Amino acid sequence: MAEITRDAGPPVRSHSQLSAYLDCPRRYDLEKVRRLPRRPGPWFPGGTAVHATIEAYLRAQLADERGES
Repeated sequence: MAEITRDAGPPVRSHSQLSAYLDCPRRYDLEKVRRLPRRPGPWFPGGTAVHATIEAYLRAQLADERGES
């Protein structure tokens, strides 16, 4: 059985990847090529808290509608 291999042509890039590279080649290299983790923004804990609060509220509303305690 023949082994299937990838074409040795140039790598395929999406429009968003090309746009990111044109915006900042160094950032593209760090994020896409070297895959270094990004430091979370200062808004991350606040956003997580807001989403958790909304989820808890909606779950409570659903439980009330179903008559659950």
